[in-house]
Amino acid sequence: MRRLLAVAFLVAAPAAGEDFVPGPYIEVLAECYGNAESTADRSACIGEITRICEEEEPQGATTLGMATCAGIEADAWDVVLEGEYRLSMEWARAADRDDPPASPSVVARADALRTAQRAWEDFQEAECHLAFARWGSGSMRQVAASRCRMRMIAERAVALRALREDF
Repeated sequence: MRRLLAVAFLVAAPAAGEDFVPGPYIEVLAECYGNAESTADRSACIGEITRICEEEEPQGATTLGMATCAGIEADAWDVVLEGEYRLSMEWARAADRDDPPASPSVVARADALRTAQRAWEDFQEAECHLAFARWGSGSMRQVAASRCRMRMIAERAVALRALREDF
């Protein structure tokens, strides 16, 4: 599973910068997430790619480097999020089939999950626009927006996994 996850990252995550190679960093997330046994363990993976990338890349500590590193991690987590959402929808549909809503006024799990995911996407976009705007014309605004996107996508992926596991 871990190797498959790493391959999926390598194929799906575009390089954020010419001098940055996402592959080695994506393997860090694949290993961390693949070995995690709990929600807390999966949450502990958030920020690892960014931290390592910023430390190891020659330009990693620059403003552009920090934004690029967070962008690489956000792209990696986005692959995880897509998988977790797909699995959560499968879970919700099966649960709706096995234990249908008691009345027409009760929302089916799959419909509720779809609505929640769409609302989360709008919230994530707005929240990260706010992170960008807070910095005005400062050079750190792109870093703030990239880190916001990375953290929110990662937290949502972990939350969707917990939705299925904690039910």
